[in-house]
Amino acid sequence: MALALRVWLLERSGWLLDGDDALSTLMAFSILDGDRPIMLKNQVYGGAWEPYAMAASYALFGASRIAARLPVLTASVAFVLVTWLLTREVVGAAAGRFAAALVALPPIYIGVLSLKPLAPYIEVTVLGTLAVWPRVPMLTNWRVANPLSKLYTQTGIPPSRNPPKPSSAARHSRQPRRRTSRISAAGSR
Repeated sequence: MALALRVWLLERSGWLLDGDDALSTLMAFSILDGDRPIMLKNQVYGGAWEPYAMAASYALFGASRIAARLPVLTASVAFVLVTWLLTREVVGAAAGRFAAALVALPPIYIGVLSLKPLAPYIEVTVLGTLAVWPRVPMLTNWRVANPLSKLYTQTGIPPSRNPPKPSSAARHSRQPRRRTSRISAAGSR
């Protein structure tokens, strides 16, 4: 479903490459010729991940608009997969399916932006999600050991490690009061 939506979006645009894509494409050809850039040309941000991925795609499939789009298409679909895996592991199967559905079928603007190499947003998101993966056992153990974790998973508000203890006045106000009625009090005199 995620792949079909993204391919449909690319088909609708004719696998069009715009100016930002052209920069990465030209750098990919330079990489195939032996150049080894670290950053995008004339920019001090956005490492050159996309041109290297495009160069690998060109080496495997030949230079074409489709080959230029394959790396970002792969990363966009990979984001759906890693979101499903991580959410399923941390929260549960139903939440994993729900999160994957939200990522697989985003609003059209976000879907289009996830297929553009403006900056490595989708790649960083995939790698960031994968970076959390080693922490999954710690997160799941915390959830089982902490009774307040249900509150956290439902509201997103993390419980305090040392919740405040109720004051002595609050503790005493919770104890049931002995009620004496006037009738019983008057009858005992």
